[in-house]
Amino acid sequence: GRRGIYLAIVLRLYAYLPFSLNLRDASLRAVLKEAVEGYSVEWLEWRSPLDDAMSTMLQELTKGGAVASIHQALMENAKKHPLLLFRKINAFIRALHDDASNKNNLSTEGVDIINQPAVALVQGRSMKVRVAHWGYYFTPSLWTSLLQIVMVVPGEVVFGCGPKMGFTAFLEVYVYLVYVQSHLRPTNDFTRLKGRLSEILNGFKLSNPEAWQTWLSSRQTQLPSMETVRNVLVRCGFVGYDEAMKNIKQGPS
Repeated sequence: GRRGIYLAIVLRLYAYLPFSLNLRDASLRAVLKEAVEGYSVEWLEWRSPLDDAMSTMLQELTKGGAVASIHQALMENAKKHPLLLFRKINAFIRALHDDASNKNNLSTEGVDIINQPAVALVQGRSMKVRVAHWGYYFTPSLWTSLLQIVMVVPGEVVFGCGPKMGFTAFLEVYVYLVYVQSHLRPTNDFTRLKGRLSEILNGFKLSNPEAWQTWLSSRQTQLPSMETVRNVLVRCGFVGYDEAMKNIKQGPS
């Protein structure tokens, strides 16, 4: 209807002219939030003059360049243009997946218990090899930085629009890392990262209970044997038994 057309026009204007709209206007922010919720899929594909700059900064961050200045710049973008930054959430997810896969063979955080090379017999010769399972190695600064950037996005965006824009998939990568690392010898960096993740999970639960319950009962693909997100969160200590049982009784939303 007319309302949908109006919302699409406002959202396109914001995408193309992000510096021309007064985002201090609460009514405009409400309209943009409503528009994003209605056009969450299409919105991710629309071009914006900030896209290239944000993509470049993310690439530099993953390479370990001028991390402090890039991190700060992305934090500022998250505060000023949270909707535009949140469109990069899938790029965040890919960067985290690649890092925990240790594809670039960088010097990332290792876990003492598995950090020593093992000996394998290859074509009759003994060779030293290192275990490269996903999540055994990760770069704490990258994982912490991306989580902090998302955490400064206003709650009305991250918890309101976020679940339709890939926010829960972003969280699941972190939860998967916590699950893998919890079976190993934890480092101080990992313990701090888990604490920050716990904060954002609690914020999600309090800010958008309906979306939280839906996410808990949804199926996750990283650990098929555990079926639902709820089961993984319980195993990682983010959700208690009583809350899990309540979610089971409520059933899928």
